[in-house]
Amino acid sequence: MSFPRSLLLAVATVLASGGPPATTQAHEFEEAHAAAVVELIGGLEELAGWCTRKKLFAARAGLWRSVLEFDDDHEQARRGLGFKRNRDQEWVAPRKPRVPRDFDKRALVELPGRKHEVVSVFRDRVLALLAEHETALEIERARAVRDQLLVLDPDDEVVRTGRGEVRRGDRWVLGETSRAAERRVGFSPLARKLLDGAPAPVTVTPNAREGAFDLEWTACLSAGGVRVLGTCGREELERILRVLLAQRSFVNEVMGLEADFPASFTAYALTDDDQGRRFVAAHPDADERIRRFMEKLVAAAVPGSHDVVSWCDEPAKRLDGLARLGLQHLFGDAFELDGDQGWAFEGFGLYITRELVGTRLTWFVKPSDYLLPEEDAALRSRLLQSGSDWYAEAARILAGERSPKLIYALGRSVNTLTTEDMLLSYVLAAYLVEARPEEASAILRRIGTGEASQLVVEEVLGLDLAELGRRLRRWLEERIAEERSAEERSSGDG
Repeated sequence: MSFPRSLLLAVATVLASGGPPATTQAHEFEEAHAAAVVELIGGLEELAGWCTRKKLFAARAGLWRSVLEFDDDHEQARRGLGFKRNRDQEWVAPRKPRVPRDFDKRALVELPGRKHEVVSVFRDRVLALLAEHETALEIERARAVRDQLLVLDPDDEVVRTGRGEVRRGDRWVLGETSRAAERRVGFSPLARKLLDGAPAPVTVTPNAREGAFDLEWTACLSAGGVRVLGTCGREELERILRVLLAQRSFVNEVMGLEADFPASFTAYALTDDDQGRRFVAAHPDADERIRRFMEKLVAAAVPGSHDVVSWCDEPAKRLDGLARLGLQHLFGDAFELDGDQGWAFEGFGLYITRELVGTRLTWFVKPSDYLLPEEDAALRSRLLQSGSDWYAEAARILAGERSPKLIYALGRSVNTLTTEDMLLSYVLAAYLVEARPEEASAILRRIGTGEASQLVVEEVLGLDLAELGRRLRRWLEERIAEERSAEERSSGDG
């Protein structure tokens, strides 16, 4: 039995390392895999000979290309594709490759069955080897072995499903991509239904404490256990109340929760900085330290109370800020989350606010660890633009050499996240809500008790963080493609 030189080198490298039982298993795998490759190449050589006899020259060229994926120095395959050796004995591609043709149409119909016999034996043998030895292999090596199987048949259903893929239309995509698309299509209608069906507000009287704030309340509204007061118009206050009530129902429905706002939960919408300072100064639960901290903000939850407040001169920012703060209380009730779990605090808060309100204006980030100051400022500016595509921005950043890493982003508090960390957190939250809601709830419940996010995410999803990062990038690319296809179909229908 003769082994391809590249395989002999790989096996020799593994054998030279010696080591414990896990390494021994890796040795056994490499030896058995190399033997399987030799048999595969022999089968492909025989099939190439059959193609020659049947004058299926294009099909034969395809077989030779497959052989080179397993043995790039295969003499017969190289010469069959027109390669020649130069003076240094290196293979040189033909300057003008001939385009081969297939002539025997009946044999061409017979070819797939013959090829399947060769390929399926190799595939089943390799998958059995992986099932026995994969825990002893490096993750990259196991992935490369699986990927190599698709060289032989890109549509091999056994291999594709083993990689967690499903067929969607004419493409193979991650199972998460398909499930997310099916779930996501119902989110906007659900949000509209919940907003339209929110209980009608009842006008109530501000309590004695609120009367002492020295602010002129335009209205004090109540519905569904939530109160809203403000110095803005009544119509805006009604919308804020509808959003808070709708997001409670939305979160519970899409994530399978029973979260609720705390008793006496109240949202305050103020129209300028001066009103915000007066509110903070007069609030009985805000001591001097809290007041100094809150004066730097434009929206905040008042520690020690169930009050949230937003103060600025833009209605959209007031609504966005109060929606984020409402979610903070809902996730606190369901999972005891707080700012220590920065990725969850930001990611889920931004994602669900976007679904209900249509904006992502409230985030807490520090200067970038990865970008130059001017690049960071430009990224923030793009993210704040109306209609900005956060998924496209995330895909661009994650494809770069200085992309944020999950192992760091998952370990940071809300006050130490960078802009890129925040964007990565947003994408991870979207992935979990849309594609893996059951695991999302399990993850949030465990990290809310103090377990480390990095370990919990790996355990619950069954993926190490490096593999999750790769899967997340692919999911993101497929999600973008799905959205663009939907837009094109919509434009065509119009």
